[in-house]
Amino acid sequence: MRPEILCTVAPGETRIALIEAGCAVEIFIERHASPGIVGNIYLGRVSRMLTGMEAAFVEIGFERAGFLGLRRRRATGDDEEDPPPPVTVHEGEAVTVQVQRAPQGGKGAGLTINLTLPGRTLVYAPKQNGIKISRRITDEDERARLADIMAGIAGADEGFILRTAAAGAGMVDLESDAAYLRELWSEVEERSANAEAPALIFEEPDPIVRTLRDRAHGSLRRILIDDAEAFAAARRYAQRFLPMIEELLEHYTDDEPLFERYGVEEAIDLALAPKVELACGGYLMIETTHALSAIDVNSGRHTGGANLAETILETNLEAAVEIARQVRLRNLAGLIVIDFIHMETEEHQARVLEAFEGGLAGDPGFGRSTGFSDLGLVEISRRRGREPLAEMLTGDCRRCQGSGSALTPLALAYRIVRQVSLEAKRSPSAAITIVARPLVIEALRGEAGAALEALEDALGHEVALEADGGYGPEQYDIVLD
Repeated sequence: MRPEILCTVAPGETRIALIEAGCAVEIFIERHASPGIVGNIYLGRVSRMLTGMEAAFVEIGFERAGFLGLRRRRATGDDEEDPPPPVTVHEGEAVTVQVQRAPQGGKGAGLTINLTLPGRTLVYAPKQNGIKISRRITDEDERARLADIMAGIAGADEGFILRTAAAGAGMVDLESDAAYLRELWSEVEERSANAEAPALIFEEPDPIVRTLRDRAHGSLRRILIDDAEAFAAARRYAQRFLPMIEELLEHYTDDEPLFERYGVEEAIDLALAPKVELACGGYLMIETTHALSAIDVNSGRHTGGANLAETILETNLEAAVEIARQVRLRNLAGLIVIDFIHMETEEHQARVLEAFEGGLAGDPGFGRSTGFSDLGLVEISRRRGREPLAEMLTGDCRRCQGSGSALTPLALAYRIVRQVSLEAKRSPSAAITIVARPLVIEALRGEAGAALEALEDALGHEVALEADGGYGPEQYDIVLD
């Protein structure tokens, strides 16, 4: 079954799901009131130096200053070569930075001075010399062909990274992408020269266009978009940059919500729980701390193998595939430690590791795997970028029946808006009242207010809000009169 991309636009937010083998493997959520900033470029101002850490805090226009590491990576893989000295900045100085990691956990955004601009096949690195090729392009002949082409395109003082999508691209495609990115960089330089810090000087495109740029390819089955305006924008982008996927774009118009139809809502709910049931009867326990994420594999009720070793192998093989999906779906990042059920033979370990790494092969965030340690643990690293799904949608809770977390008031507010929109289609003339705990009503009047206003505009009448202190964290009612 070929992969699909599902895009749903509701009042106040856009949600995108990547579907592989009929299951959601990645979820992107962007709220219109607080769009994502990863990839944005800012003219910032250094507010404080951290000399002992070779770092600085930089004001970029948000509540918390961003964290800028000043030590540069060495340009080659030669361990004998001394790394270049740290970049020198001074307190009060204006500096152009790019967001690498979204603010999370009370920390500001992670910043870099190594600016890049992504295109369809290339990433432009205007201040970094050299040509690099995605490690996912493994054919040596293809890598050599691409390197030869880019040697004739790249200038002396600029760098390019060839993305996975560059595989098979010809000279014309690569030259066109390079020309577009150079033009874009000229605009960034002009804005930077005329701006006063802190200022946004380059903003990533909207989430659907960004997903098309980064994830769309000809082997997709289709791309479903349930909003007419977003569908038209996606077609315009595809016509200019991705003509090979234009025919894959479909405007979804059925009454049943897109994410409901394809089981994505259920997948999101399950991804917020620590326990994941396996079809064989085993299960996973997934716990995330500040330092790392830990995943434990348990055999549970599974007793179906020919012997104990086979039962364990079957459970671990199914778990390996599901863990790879859950890591992507939950957007776990940093250090992830997996405790598979102990296996006696290296052959069984190798089969499980192959299944696990195969499941992560399409994950652009996957860094590396250590294989099985002497203690039988597998460690992997995954690049931090977007906020983890659980952090975005849930918060600590004392009244959640032991789960330890519940939907945040804001996440619940957006869910209620989606539900009201669905209910209103069934009873378009009914008066509507939302009853929920005070924090949720505050969210509907505050951060989710734009979503509620858009919903009221679509309905043609106001939606009444009623706060009830007796309601639980995820309890609400939609009353139609």
